[in-house]
Amino acid sequence: MEDEKLLKPKEAAEILNVSPVTIRYWLRTGKLPGVKVSNMWRVRKSDLKKMIFDVNQSWHGQTK
Repeated sequence: MEDEKLLKPKEAAEILNVSPVTIRYWLRTGKLPGVKVSNMWRVRKSDLKKMIFDVNQSWHGQTK
């Protein structure tokens, strides 16, 4: 269940090489699925991997 690890926005940002502000924006707007624990956002590692896969597929012109 390693993929179900919950990442802080800062950890997700480091993986994607973007700002934590960008991650929080994506979470608020629904671009990146996340969960709220109390008032703090968390990102499932599996959702992050799926987002990376989906972006990679769209860049190569492949559809689901």
